[in-house]
Amino acid sequence: MNRTHNHQVAIQVASELGLPVFPVRENDTTYIDKKSGKTLTLKAKSPYTRNGFKDATKNLNQIDALWLRSPNAAVGVPTGPETSLLVIDKDTGDGKVGEQSWTETGIVLPHTVQTKTMSGGEHYIFNYPADHIIRNSAGTSFGPDLDVRGLGGYVVWAGSALENGKYEFKPGHSPAEAPFADLTPEILGFLTSSQNKTTKKIAIEHWN
Repeated sequence: MNRTHNHQVAIQVASELGLPVFPVRENDTTYIDKKSGKTLTLKAKSPYTRNGFKDATKNLNQIDALWLRSPNAAVGVPTGPETSLLVIDKDTGDGKVGEQSWTETGIVLPHTVQTKTMSGGEHYIFNYPADHIIRNSAGTSFGPDLDVRGLGGYVVWAGSALENGKYEFKPGHSPAEAPFADLTPEILGFLTSSQNKTTKKIAIEHWN
């Protein structure tokens, strides 16, 4: 089987890291709705699959089937309790102030896996905290242009190539070089102060 670059990344993430993956769009896709006649656009990084991140899988045969349908799809990985991942997404460039917002928090970033995004921003990837429920948020936990991807979220994984750029691990911060660090008390404090704290158990769907 001849696998595209992104297809190979998907296989690698599932087989080496044990993380479920699903295909996301590598570019904006414009089409005309047959019922309304309106021109609609499906944005880059949106899911190809009907159920989005809920269709993520670690089954290599299923991954092959998904990427054979969308060979150039980028690789999406869910965040939250199921994958034990939480991501802080720092947006920079084009008027984004994520770097300034992060500096103003005064947080000392622990050694953890980090990604350089397509737009020049960064993903700080941590272990999801087992005793808390941290949901997605945009600019509320740490400041403007600092988003959180937790329960119900996903990120584009490093190695993915999109039409207008690619995602790469920062030097010295790939999973082979750095751990998925636990959240420091300081970071967790920012997260829990902006969301309702709870330790109740919730039902989580399991991906194959």
